[in-house]
Amino acid sequence: MTKHLLEGKDIIVAGGGIAGSAFVAALHKLWDPTLTLPKITVFDRDTREVSANREGYSLSLNGIDKDGGLVALQQLGLLDEILGHSVLGINAGKFEIWDQNWGSLLALKPKPYGNLPTATMRIARKDLRRILIENAEKANATFNWGCACTAAERLENGRIRVTVTDEAGQTSTDDCDLLVAADGAHSKIRASFRPDDSIKYAGAIQMGGNGKFPGGPLPSPVDEDWGLMLSGQGVCCFFSAVDKENVVWGLSRREPERQGHARNFSTEQLAALKKEALELGHMFAEPFRTIVEATDAATAFYLPARDKEPFKHDESLEGIVFIGDANHAVSPFAGNGANLALKDGWDLAEKFCQRSSWKAAVAAYDAASYPRAVATLKTSHQRIGLGHCTGIKYTLFLAPARSKGAFTTVRPLLSAAVALTRATARTPARTPSTAKKPTGSTGKQQSILGFFSKPAAAAGSSPLAPSKATPSAKKEPSTQCLKESKSTSMNVARRSSNITPVPSSDAIEPSSSQENRDASTAKKVITESPPSVATRTKIPKKQVPEVKVIPTDSSPSRKAKKAVSYAESSDDEDEDVFLSLRNNRTRPRRTRTALPEDDEDDYDVGGDGANDEDDDEMVDFVVSDDSDATPKSKKRKRPPPKSTVPRKRSHVPSSPSLLAASASRSDDEDEAMEELPSTSTAQQWKYDPDNIQPSELRKAVSRPTPNSLAVRPKPKAHTREPEDRYPWLANIMDINKNPPGHPDYDPGTIYVPPSAWNQFSPFEKQYWEIKQKLWTTVVFFKKGKFYELYENDATIGHQLFDLKLTDRVNMRMVGVPESSLDIWVNQFVAKGYKVARVDQMESALGKEMRERETKQKKADKIIRRELACILTGGTLVEGSMLQDDNATYCAAIKESMVDDKPHLGIAFVDAATGQFFISEFEDDVDLTKFETFVAQIAPRELLLEKSHLSTKALRILKNNTSPTTIWNYLKSGTEFWDADRTRRELDCSGYFVSKESQEEVWPEKLNEVKDKDLLMSALGALTQYLRVLKLERDLLSQGNFTWYNPIHRDGTLILDGQTLINLEIFTNTVNGGTDGTLFSLLNRCVTPFGKRLFRQWVCHPLCNIQKINERLDAVDMLNADRSIREQFTSQMTRMPDLERLISRIHAGSCKPGDFVKVLEGFEQIDHTMGLLGKFGGGNSLVNRLLAAMPDLKEPLAYWESAFDRRKARDEKLLIPKPEIEEDFDSSQDELERIKNDLQTLLEEQKGKLKCKTLKFSDVGKEIYQVEAPKSVKVPSNWRQMSATAAVKRYYFKQLEDLVRELQEAEETHSQIVKEVASRFYQRFDVDYEVWLQAIRIISQLDCLISLAKTSSALGQPSCRPVFVDDERSVIEFEELRHPCMLDAVADFIPNDIKLGGDEAKINLLTGANAAGKSTILRMSCVAVIMAQIGCYVPAISARLTPVDRIMSRLGANDNIFAAQSTFFVELSETKKILSEATPRSLVILDELGRGTSSYDGVAVAQAVLHHVASHIGCVGYFATHYHSLATEFENHPEIRPRRMQIHVDDENRRVTFLYKLEDGVAEGSFGMHCAAMCGISNKVIERAEVAAKEWEHTSRLKESLERAKTGCYIPLGILSDVASLLRDEKGDDGVEVNQRGVEVLLRAIEAL
Repeated sequence: MTKHLLEGKDIIVAGGGIAGSAFVAALHKLWDPTLTLPKITVFDRDTREVSANREGYSLSLNGIDKDGGLVALQQLGLLDEILGHSVLGINAGKFEIWDQNWGSLLALKPKPYGNLPTATMRIARKDLRRILIENAEKANATFNWGCACTAAERLENGRIRVTVTDEAGQTSTDDCDLLVAADGAHSKIRASFRPDDSIKYAGAIQMGGNGKFPGGPLPSPVDEDWGLMLSGQGVCCFFSAVDKENVVWGLSRREPERQGHARNFSTEQLAALKKEALELGHMFAEPFRTIVEATDAATAFYLPARDKEPFKHDESLEGIVFIGDANHAVSPFAGNGANLALKDGWDLAEKFCQRSSWKAAVAAYDAASYPRAVATLKTSHQRIGLGHCTGIKYTLFLAPARSKGAFTTVRPLLSAAVALTRATARTPARTPSTAKKPTGSTGKQQSILGFFSKPAAAAGSSPLAPSKATPSAKKEPSTQCLKESKSTSMNVARRSSNITPVPSSDAIEPSSSQENRDASTAKKVITESPPSVATRTKIPKKQVPEVKVIPTDSSPSRKAKKAVSYAESSDDEDEDVFLSLRNNRTRPRRTRTALPEDDEDDYDVGGDGANDEDDDEMVDFVVSDDSDATPKSKKRKRPPPKSTVPRKRSHVPSSPSLLAASASRSDDEDEAMEELPSTSTAQQWKYDPDNIQPSELRKAVSRPTPNSLAVRPKPKAHTREPEDRYPWLANIMDINKNPPGHPDYDPGTIYVPPSAWNQFSPFEKQYWEIKQKLWTTVVFFKKGKFYELYENDATIGHQLFDLKLTDRVNMRMVGVPESSLDIWVNQFVAKGYKVARVDQMESALGKEMRERETKQKKADKIIRRELACILTGGTLVEGSMLQDDNATYCAAIKESMVDDKPHLGIAFVDAATGQFFISEFEDDVDLTKFETFVAQIAPRELLLEKSHLSTKALRILKNNTSPTTIWNYLKSGTEFWDADRTRRELDCSGYFVSKESQEEVWPEKLNEVKDKDLLMSALGALTQYLRVLKLERDLLSQGNFTWYNPIHRDGTLILDGQTLINLEIFTNTVNGGTDGTLFSLLNRCVTPFGKRLFRQWVCHPLCNIQKINERLDAVDMLNADRSIREQFTSQMTRMPDLERLISRIHAGSCKPGDFVKVLEGFEQIDHTMGLLGKFGGGNSLVNRLLAAMPDLKEPLAYWESAFDRRKARDEKLLIPKPEIEEDFDSSQDELERIKNDLQTLLEEQKGKLKCKTLKFSDVGKEIYQVEAPKSVKVPSNWRQMSATAAVKRYYFKQLEDLVRELQEAEETHSQIVKEVASRFYQRFDVDYEVWLQAIRIISQLDCLISLAKTSSALGQPSCRPVFVDDERSVIEFEELRHPCMLDAVADFIPNDIKLGGDEAKINLLTGANAAGKSTILRMSCVAVIMAQIGCYVPAISARLTPVDRIMSRLGANDNIFAAQSTFFVELSETKKILSEATPRSLVILDELGRGTSSYDGVAVAQAVLHHVASHIGCVGYFATHYHSLATEFENHPEIRPRRMQIHVDDENRRVTFLYKLEDGVAEGSFGMHCAAMCGISNKVIERAEVAAKEWEHTSRLKESLERAKTGCYIPLGILSDVASLLRDEKGDDGVEVNQRGVEVLLRAIEAL
């Protein structure tokens, strides 16, 4: 057997970037496993982390053809992983060309190659490199990071010696048989073998960086699309999102080369760059300035565009191959560098695996790589030229984009524009040759398609070449994108001006020929608007045919829609990559006629002048008002041939005219242009370079109108406020006619008077019937392929997001594409709005079928629409709309006073998972439990009973919720139900109907508390609110109810709301973020539902020693044998949010793709449990969880073959396998029968006409047209539908009937598909409890593994905490470090903590300002929480008794909104401690008494400290600057004086903080030293020192205590306790000295 040329060889890859990693991964994938692997060594100059993350910008990957990077990734098997990191999503985002005001000139989104899911995507460079590197590392390769290949030479034995330099500058050599140079544009290897090659300046300088928007969102439109902004002044700017918080921008202009600078700009350099960019781009509208101002200095750059010519390998390079930028460096303007690198890596590996010699392999590689690199380099230079063009070149560049022409005219117009520019710049024009060259991207004329899409690798046969079969070679070559149906071509009369444009921000789709067919609505000509004035010349009248409106017959497909709609082009239509193209505003104002009543829905078909220049912008791509109305049959009359003036060709010599490129029709265009009447404007405009005189403007054609003087154009709706058009909007009342200010006024509704209803069109009635009940809600109304906002909602969309404001009948309107609805809903919800979605419940064809089946005498005038749902910030259910994995709650709160004590009933729901929490409890006067509830769940939306919530509860809500929280005040009784009504509603609404008995069976948890009135009332308010939102049945029927207790007194450590805030458990106090919080430290869960459960674990740490030790045992087991941990993490990392998705399945609103994800997720769980099964069998917590996992194989077995998962993912349809759903099979058979009948009919016609080339052709939505060559004579009753130069397409009666039958069958089939999906969801939901149990077990395992990961990541020292059940509380940590500062502070100084046990329970902590006292307090508490959650702690040893509650009084904060001073807040928090603390509690008091005078402050601090130490007996800290307290409690047995060690320099008034805790009392607070260190003048400080010595109360008090101690001084606390004991009854405060107090008193007296 012949040995492979690489078998057992040594390969060195210089560079581990995109190209190098792709080569390694490809070779590993393609290698024959029966052969000996070559030894692969990779050297890369960066460290692994830097290499994978050093570049913070995004790349474009395409899959337009076989040379796309996405194709390479698919071949590598990495496509799915890559798509998961798409910046804009695989179905969102397109390449846009914007003008300086962000007006969309065109959008590119081509059809994907092969079976790729997308043709283009953007990915952060760091993500692409990381994925490639991780995959390459799995290959049999050795990676040497931080080592650069700096030189290479060929040895006499033919091997290659490579010189390697490491980070320290040390050099070494390594020999190999094959050297793959992938070391970038400045390749040292290339310099060794081709020293004359140099990188060349491409003519443009680019400056830019990353605009950072922490927390998002990115500014529109770069949050959705990426692309280039043109100015026409020699400046252009590129924009692309990098991730959800960063957008890269690059402003460029042509200028002589200068020195570049990349990243890490100084403040001055960054300011200079911003200034220059803003000056150069002064013409660009917002958000250009915003993005530039947000530039991060670490990402800024100032770089000249450079590139390097590619080359082919010759024999001198045997053993060496150059790939990626090392072979062909390209500038950013190419936009193709990553694609080239990926394909180079794959192609080189493939050729080596396929060929038997180095020469053959490299020759094959060159044949693939060299042409595409050359084409890319050429394109990048053209882009630089056209991207920075000015003057006439810019005008010609924009002419097609700003014309009224359809999008299909863009390509030939741009070709002509470029050709003209070159002709005028170089030589006089000459007569075109009869043998034209193609105008594709590889020709000399650069079209816009070739300009902005990936160039072809080699020039082949072009579809643009003229037909050789016709004598029309002199015509301008046509493009496929110019092919249209005949009916489109014949629609040359002026378009109806009533058509409303869609917003400028929307994606535009071309109209199909079906919609063009209906002559009842006239449509515009493709070239209706002239080019710029500079290019105009008038055509002699004799050359201009006359315009006639040609009526048409109806066709099966045309009955469904009229004139214009948001049509989706068929896959079989002639393809073009342009999705949107804005028209300019040069149309004259038109008038329109009255609208027939039975055609009325949204738009008028005639014209009344409502649409002038502003409305013409997107006129071709709007939904017709008649799309809802029943279409009327129109007969098409063909004009007599003799009366038709034949088209005459223009023969303007010596110029490649714009006329030939745009107005005149080529061979492939519709023949009907030859029948144009003489008044057509389609050919009036030509460019003549020899005629420099300004051409005459076209004169308006006068059209006599009856009583024309009396007709005035109707003012446009969007130019007047709704209040000016509707008096009832100027004086708003609610639906019950209550004005604002009335006690019962409902701001969510509006009164529409009867007179208004009488004047509304049917569509307006449909709208206002819904909107009158949702006045404060933004209502998205489905219309065709768009969702639209009207009237006040439209104003909001226009003002907030700059959506294009226009008209629909008498209503102002904005709209967004259906595909981007979620994005826009998120935008509105983020602003605090409620959003309603109104959907179309049928198509126009479905409406007609329904009316026929129900035998309605009078057809509906509008399509049926219904309110689908209302979305609010607290009730979002779709994962795509939720910001993160954390739960989002909507809470209803009911408060009542019972026996003068506050009682609260609470019900809240996580709508995304369907989990309800219910609670009722008695609270203290400070509402501690209620405050804890608010801090724990952070509700996003509140439901409050109007005028029934106490001031204190409202203050707590206002102080502890975010500004984005939604507040809803509901009326008692009607909206906020009482308990009785709630019980009645839940009983009779069928929410809890048992599937077995068909009877109402309440969930167990809910049934247990149905007698709690406050709880039931709160649940009633929540149910009523969800009913309004159309969500209550989907959520309640899950029966997922959980009892909630904000403070678990049995078995858990209580963390009240104030403690959660003070200790920064979930949010920090700096900016409210998560950095530095305990939760961010501990949370290493990989599943979304695990993260939510872990938050509950942190809220409620354990208090039971046995349960804590079980968790710690699990942590030890998982860290001892990390295979469980690693297998679980690797299998669960990409787990979808199953908890949320099964809730969507239960509701029947799951997307097919998500349904597949759910099934695959549970299959992954089942597989993972099988892998972990070998660890089972014991009685540990992990083993018990593994044993409790339900058997998922049985419920999953059905779904293995139930439906086609590929179609569900790709086509978003649940298509059952045969014999699964009988009605689906029958419907499918019916479709096949009709299609077979159509095929049979075609074969019959082939025989009758004796034409074997007869075939069916789909043009837009006009399907199954019979296409015949022009030479074939067809029967006279055949009706021509469309034509090209070579063929004509027809319908005839029998064919029309079959097509109609097919369309109705497809409509029925689509309904069955929806029903099948619903049945699938119901079948899946039968096992809801099984799925939920599996999710809960996985989430618990996830939490345990998170604790294990955190424990092992703490570093050293760290230890397992030891819990003891001693009677006396104890907390001991040896060399404890603050857990949350381990990463932030490298040299954190540890401290020993000892409270209780053999020592005093309270540490009296004194020390200088900023000495670290507060850090000691927080560190101790956080360590206790970690230990009781079940995690290791960062200490040498830890020993403690379980703490039942942590209570804190930290910081100096007032609450001015609650009229509470700093001192008031201090005492309120202290009061809670004194009343709630127990001997097992941990209490921290910091700076108590600072908010009042020194006299009062010392007194309060002294009394509280005595009570805590003597009577409560808890452990904790008391930090203070009142040093007299140390003297007062010097001999107290439960108080130990401690201080923070410092070094004082009195001479310079400097303090050095040593941050070490030691015994003793601080000498002072050294406030004057701190003042000096802050820069306060010595004069002020010296005066302050004098005043402090003379007047400072606590200092004098300390001195007096010192003097008193020389005699017989008894502390006041001891005297107070003795006096209390001597009294016969309790004191005025009701407090009696308990047994513990007596013991402490005796020990204190003994110490005296």
